[in-house]
Amino acid sequence: MYFDISSPWSNIIYHVLQRYEDSGTWDMEWELVPIFLGGIMVATKNTPPSALQAPLYYVKWDTERVAKQVGVDTRSPPGHPLNTTSLNQIRLLRVIKSEEGNEVLKKCVGLVFHEFYAIQTLYTSPEFWDCLVPVLGREKLNRYLKLAQSDENKEGVKADVLKAIKEAGMYGAPWFLATRADGRQERYFGYDCLERMAWFLGPEYPYRGPYPSGDNARPLNQLNRDARL
Repeated sequence: MYFDISSPWSNIIYHVLQRYEDSGTWDMEWELVPIFLGGIMVATKNTPPSALQAPLYYVKWDTERVAKQVGVDTRSPPGHPLNTTSLNQIRLLRVIKSEEGNEVLKKCVGLVFHEFYAIQTLYTSPEFWDCLVPVLGREKLNRYLKLAQSDENKEGVKADVLKAIKEAGMYGAPWFLATRADGRQERYFGYDCLERMAWFLGPEYPYRGPYPSGDNARPLNQLNRDARL
């Protein structure tokens, strides 16, 4: 899954996929690929709906509606999305994946989503990264923060954007390259692709809605208490 922290739809689908994996409903391997969505938008000359006056209010309303249905907190931090940038978050997550691997990255992404949307800690403040101490520890986190700002990593983020466009056809987030057992691969975009993607993967991947059990979402005041640890 290609994702950006700034995308509420990436936040939603991350939690749904994690539920399907944790419950054992889907026996799958899914890889997270942090991508700077702002770079994707510039390179593809794509304009997000939130930047257009006509769909702006519908998109906001629809995101809130889906958040209630799915049970994921997507309240926008102050100034988001037009006056925020996730670039430093993506730089750090890229380093974490390189140094720690995909499984640790999954845990960190859940915590960063929680900090960004539910806690709404100022994303430019040093305190924002305290959410990762339970997984990485303070010493390792500080080292990764320095690596994230290296010229090599910054250039890597740029290269990842171009690679995602060239190899995956990415123009928005979340974006998927789904590969089934026979090797056939399909591209999918957006939260509402999960049912179609499950159909493509086969009958052993049943899609039962945002909860694998088929249950309705929990009240919003109970959201994100199971942040990835």
